Amino acid sequence: MQYTGPATTTTFLAICMALIAVTAGAADEKALYQAVVDAADRPAGDYDRDASRHPVEILEFIGLTPGMKVVELGAGGGYTTEIVARVVGSDGAVYAQGLRASRNRGNRLSNIVALEQHLLWQTRRKVNEAGLADGEADRVLVFFALHDMY
Repeated sequence: MQYTGPATTTTFLAICMALIAVTAGAADEKALYQAVVDAADRPAGDYDRDASRHPVEILEFIGLTPGMKVVELGAGGGYTTEIVARVVGSDGAVYAQGLRASRNRGNRLSNIVALEQHLLWQTRRKVNEAGLADGEADRVLVFFALHDMY
């Protein structure tokens, strides 16, 4: 590549700064994910599942950030629901389809919206009724649930 002047240098520096910012952001997110997984007030049974479910790696794969709105299909016992709700925080929400009532008894995590029991094909309507309009979900997740869908 031939040097063509200040524009080339400026572009190169901008690319370097962007890469540094992305790397720093990823480190911050990983620290957040680890803090969520290490939280002392998570249900005791969830800690037992961490070794086989790799929650930090799952969160990195999903790419969640605080404030996101997430729809989770097949929430079941709520293992993933819990960690996702903690990451998205009070400015975000998790709309959980098929979540066992015992997971959020007493509204322990106020940003979990347990959708009314329904069939999978009714999810869009139930999510809309719960206050999330079409196109507002940042992620739609299905983890550890396929064995329940038949």
